[in-house]
Amino acid sequence: MRSRHLLAATAAALVALTPTACAHQGTADAASPGGAPSSASTAGTELPIPTMPAGSVPAGTDDDTDAGANVELYAGPDTCQIAQSGANVRLRMTNFDATSCADVARTLSGNGAFWTVRSQPGDTSQHQLVCAMRKDDHGAAVLDTGGAIIGQAVCANLLQAGWQEDTAAEDAYTRARASASAAAAQAQQDAQAQAAEAGQLSRDGDAVDTTLAHVQGWPATLTEDLGKVDAALKDVKTALAQTRTDAAGGQGEDCYNVTTVTYDAEQNVGYAVTQGVGYAATQDVGADIASARADIDQLEQAVAALTAHAGAQAPAGVDAAKAALRRAIATAISHTNTVIDQANGHAKTAYGIARKLATGACEGDGPGDRESVARIR
Repeated sequence: MRSRHLLAATAAALVALTPTACAHQGTADAASPGGAPSSASTAGTELPIPTMPAGSVPAGTDDDTDAGANVELYAGPDTCQIAQSGANVRLRMTNFDATSCADVARTLSGNGAFWTVRSQPGDTSQHQLVCAMRKDDHGAAVLDTGGAIIGQAVCANLLQAGWQEDTAAEDAYTRARASASAAAAQAQQDAQAQAAEAGQLSRDGDAVDTTLAHVQGWPATLTEDLGKVDAALKDVKTALAQTRTDAAGGQGEDCYNVTTVTYDAEQNVGYAVTQGVGYAATQDVGADIASARADIDQLEQAVAALTAHAGAQAPAGVDAAKAALRRAIATAISHTNTVIDQANGHAKTAYGIARKLATGACEGDGPGDRESVARIR
């Protein structure tokens, strides 16, 4: 019976919400599609506030402790939510049975306003708490968006009907919402950090795989380079043989054959040494060794970046690949320098043959200074 009297008093007060006030709210909330909230609204998950007597705090907490994000707004066995059609205002009431809630909605409806009982609370994450009220063992929470014109009018009329503002519940709601907003922001930052970490881990893993493949491929490339060095040395030997053959003809008439042998030494043997063996040694073997060494360094850096991630390990075969490449480099250097020494020796021989002929009347027709190829490192 007391609830019925409370219902009548409350409804009588709330009916003072005139069509003019509703029209103001409709204008404020219609400023954006769907009644989008103004900047005063707080985005985030809906945060109910706890049921509590006026001036008290939830059990197990103190005045400096957030109520938490999981407590419900005036939760109780008889809780309902009433909404005005075409507006964003919500009136949530506890210890009102279904019949009483329906009666309140009917009483509020009129003069162009239509209030209904919502079977589901709906999303109020964009709403702000306008006021929390309590009378006897009944609770009422008013939520609205935008300028909250209707919400403020409902709160004012509840006060006129003898309800009292539940400031403890309002404060707990504010703290809980702020706490949840901070938690949501932190969760978003954590998710972004995790996504960034996963992306970087993937890129670092790809870098290791790519560089490892390069390191594993270099020994075969160096072997091909040594084939080029050997081919160049073969050309040197061929040119030296031709020089010997031509020198067997002596100086020739008017030192003509001295000129031929000198040409053999400088342009055939000398060229084959500097532009054949020398080119293959520096531009093929030497250049590839430099690139291979750089790839070893890059692989070590990539592995260091990968293993810096928690729990990440270098793929199998990294150490074996580096060791195999270092052996291949050592072999390439040794073999190439042996070829260089032989080529330089063949050039010296060819120049010596030509100079031996350039004597007497043919003095001055011999070769000039000989160029040699430097060893690689």
